Amino acid sequence: MGVLVPLFKTREPDVDLQLNNEEKLRLKLIQNSIEALKREEKIVEEEISEKCREEIDRLNAIDRKLRQLESELEDLCRARRGPRPGMRSN
Repeated sequence: MGVLVPLFKTREPDVDLQLNNEEKLRLKLIQNSIEALKREEKIVEEEISEKCREEIDRLNAIDRKLRQLESELEDLCRARRGPRPGMRSN
């Protein structure tokens, strides 16, 4: 796994906000809970990816084929319509 490198300096909310000790504690608990949930979410995503690798590969193949056909259909429709009125062709 990689290391998260922040692109922007994050501000400390308890410095910018005038919070009492109870609010600072609550803020820290919320931040810790958010980080824990993000870690848990990543673990679940990895478990799903590992357990369902074949199904995910199939979905990705279906998605690629679908995008290819949609693009082909769009190109065909665009070619049949010809240039739009008011647009000059080169």
